Amino acid sequence: MTLRLRADQIQEFSAERYRDFRDRLITHLRKYFHERLVGLSDEQVGAYVDVCVKKSKAYGLTTEQAVACYAHLPLILGYDFESNPNCRFAPMTLYDTRLKQNDRAKLAVALAYNIKAKLG
Repeated sequence: MTLRLRADQIQEFSAERYRDFRDRLITHLRKYFHERLVGLSDEQVGAYVDVCVKKSKAYGLTTEQAVACYAHLPLILGYDFESNPNCRFAPMTLYDTRLKQNDRAKLAVALAYNIKAKLG
């Protein structure tokens, strides 16, 4: 006997997995970026996560870890980091396909924290 899943069942599994990831990322961001997210509802932070998921795809970031790292960048560098000339290193690092996606996303975050510490 072979178990067969219908397309709608597969989509529901996928949607449930995304909701789980989204909820975990909201909790994570609230923990580590509390001061940046104070006053925002879970719905608003969830919308932020949704935008980050979409934007991170442009860099080929599709794993949970890579997307979560990408979500850190606007909170560290500012929401305009992708167009800010002082933050060119971030998009350049994220696009560098010589590295695996998790590695380049983690590197971009590490560089962002380093730059932020130097700038104060």
